[in-house]
Amino acid sequence: MRSEDDYRIVTGVAEELVSSSAFMVTYDFLLSQLLLSLDGQAVGNRTRALRGLGRVSTVDEALLDSAVAREAVETRLSDESASVRETTLGLLARFALRAPERLEQLYTLLSERINDSGLAVRKRALRFLANAYALTKSEATRVDACVRIVRCVFDEDVGMQDLAVGTIGAMWLDLAAPTENKVGRPAKTSVLDSKDDAADDMDIDDDVLAVQLAEAKIEDKVSTLIAVANAIRERPSPLEAVLERVTQRCEPAEMPVLLGRLRNLSDAMIDSLVDAQDLPSSSLVDRIRTVYLLVSTNPSVISIAKAKALLPFLKGAQTVSTATCERAQTTHACPQSDDYLILELLLKIFRASLPSLPKTASTFAEALERALTPLVSKPPNRPAAPVLQELIACYCTVITTSTHRFPLLIKTLTFCMSESIVRLWTAGRSRLSVHRQPA
Repeated sequence: MRSEDDYRIVTGVAEELVSSSAFMVTYDFLLSQLLLSLDGQAVGNRTRALRGLGRVSTVDEALLDSAVAREAVETRLSDESASVRETTLGLLARFALRAPERLEQLYTLLSERINDSGLAVRKRALRFLANAYALTKSEATRVDACVRIVRCVFDEDVGMQDLAVGTIGAMWLDLAAPTENKVGRPAKTSVLDSKDDAADDMDIDDDVLAVQLAEAKIEDKVSTLIAVANAIRERPSPLEAVLERVTQRCEPAEMPVLLGRLRNLSDAMIDSLVDAQDLPSSSLVDRIRTVYLLVSTNPSVISIAKAKALLPFLKGAQTVSTATCERAQTTHACPQSDDYLILELLLKIFRASLPSLPKTASTFAEALERALTPLVSKPPNRPAAPVLQELIACYCTVITTSTHRFPLLIKTLTFCMSESIVRLWTAGRSRLSVHRQPA
């Protein structure tokens, strides 16, 4: 029978054998070897080293808190290999998403990868932006993430475009995201599922992302949508393209659900206008522009009640615009102010939504006709061309689609034509008389 001393001796020998074996290394030695491998010549070795660091980070969440380790990993974002850049992005994204302070610190560096030349890297960056939108408390970060995702609708890769559309639909409209091989079909998995299982471990869980998006309040979505619409001014508008493609890819059976969610956004935006009428004109422009954006992509999102709620803004813009032109009469110029822009956007909203309103909207149509008739009969001295065009187009639309008072339309337009001829004749004669005066 062996004694306790024999047991201690055997245990000590076993420990020495294990510690001297190639299969048993210290944590510091393992970490140093992985970091050294990041500078290896072989692409496969660099990728495996990054994945090894990713496995270690699941156990040691503070791995990249070390400045040396994080700097070594961050340099791989500029690696010549797309697979190395993708794996690096996944590792840093998971590290950043674990804590809000890390996310704000690394967001700019990681979000710029959305412009990477590698398709897999751009998809990974898009997934990071969606996660950042769901988890951050910073409104500026949410808006920037949405702007970057929306602009991906014009990406050179069709698959990337579809992923961007699906992500926006999931974030703002709670729609099912498409799989990568069946665009536009409802999917149980995330829109950005990667085919690389090892790399998937470096992103936040899809279930967590879904819960965060579902808990987002309609007011937060509305404020973000307004800010995104204000930030994106290029033409053609990628935001309009995203909303149009969200509608196009929706199955007919799911269209009522989509329409209801778009209407919720539009109603919330109009309610914010009614509840806060003392907002500065620039804020009113941003909100009304966003309402027009939703109506232009799907005119049926606006109801009769909400269309009536916008009428006072039309009358207010009409009054202020006329007063502005009267004050500027001495300079023979009518400046393009926010009031003109509000008037133009409201006219566009009414013109786009009128054909989709039910026949029971006759009362609203008559009220709109009464509000437009004085504007058409007596426009400002020198209104901006887009406002005058929208005014005539909206006036013709309300009569042709709802009130059917064609004699009034003919009479009003005839009067406008006569007034235009008189004004042109008077302006021509005054210029000619000035030209003939002796020097």
